[in-house]
Amino acid sequence: MTRSHRILALLPGAALAASLALALGPAPAAHADGWVDGGDEFPCLDDVTCLWIQDCELDENQHPVYPNRNGTTSYPPGSYSYKGDQPTPTPTPTPTPTPNPGGSGGGGAGGGVTAGSGSKSTGKNAGGTGKSATPGTTTGAVVDPAATTGAAPVAPGAPSALAAPTLTVDGDTVTVSWAASPNAEIEQVTGYLVRFTGQEAVETDAATFQQVFENVEPGSYRAAVWARNAAGESPGSPPSAPVVVGVDPTTVAGTVTVTGELTPGATVTVTGTGFAPRIEGYALELHSDPVPLGSVTTDDNGGFTADVVVPAGVTEGEHDLVVLFEGTQVASSPVTVAAAAGTSTPKADDAAAEEATPVPDNAGLAILGALGAAGTLALAWHTLRGRRRRPHRALAPA
Repeated sequence: MTRSHRILALLPGAALAASLALALGPAPAAHADGWVDGGDEFPCLDDVTCLWIQDCELDENQHPVYPNRNGTTSYPPGSYSYKGDQPTPTPTPTPTPTPNPGGSGGGGAGGGVTAGSGSKSTGKNAGGTGKSATPGTTTGAVVDPAATTGAAPVAPGAPSALAAPTLTVDGDTVTVSWAASPNAEIEQVTGYLVRFTGQEAVETDAATFQQVFENVEPGSYRAAVWARNAAGESPGSPPSAPVVVGVDPTTVAGTVTVTGELTPGATVTVTGTGFAPRIEGYALELHSDPVPLGSVTTDDNGGFTADVVVPAGVTEGEHDLVVLFEGTQVASSPVTVAAAAGTSTPKADDAAAEEATPVPDNAGLAILGALGAAGTLALAWHTLRGRRRRPHRALAPA
């Protein structure tokens, strides 16, 4: 192995190969015997010249696609191919973003401004209303930044995904911070893309790891980040933990009502009003024993509407439907859970069983007594008749 090979051996494989393709560009083979690509971690890199094999490409699985057969490789069969053996790939259309089913997620008025460290953006977030189709589904104003652009495929050679950013709140200002890509130099990262709830994407340069959003309206917010290079965007980072701007949701008491019959397995509509606006993470529960029913997000007016399913294991009787934020109760309404259709309470079952069971009386005992008495009389009568039929002896004459 040459000195160049020893240096390259210290670097990651697939990501390095893609980066070398960008950095070196097409390079002709520098020896007359054709290209040589051993079964190492550097596909498309000539093991003799340490140059990129001319017209060699990496497929979606980071496997080499060689330009011709004028060379040798020791990769196992199935892990490489030749351009002449592959049909021309059909371009994959970029998926159209799916609207938030809970309502309008809010188009931000803030702009995407390229700036240096500590750059700022301003804008307002508009919320929406909607219904949650299943328990635990969040709906309303807040849109997950990781889902705002659809699931576009990641181009070969694009940077690695970043860790989730952190959000810091100071009044109506939110600062989004993130760590640099761990392979930023190798992957030749040229900048970062920040998506913040209700805002258009903001692009920064490769030396900026912070974005400030000012004049943020009260509500819940998240952010996610992408790295970029000449090949394209990385996969999106996980979304940040939500933060709250403005009023503390635990200090705003609202009202909650239930429409529909609460029976195990039934779907009912829960409506809330008067809560803090544009806040995600309100929990719905049945008490006294906590039974989670899902989570909801309030709209611009501090209200929500959600369809929830009553769990099958809920006991009949009196309960309270409560709304909580981070464990603090902010609303409660008494409700009654009825028996599911086709079922009955244990007391009703006991009464039915008691009614169906024959109740013993004294008739049998009276019959047995009568039969016994009749038998006794018959025996006495038989004895008496036997005595009457006995022959009389003649009296001897005196």
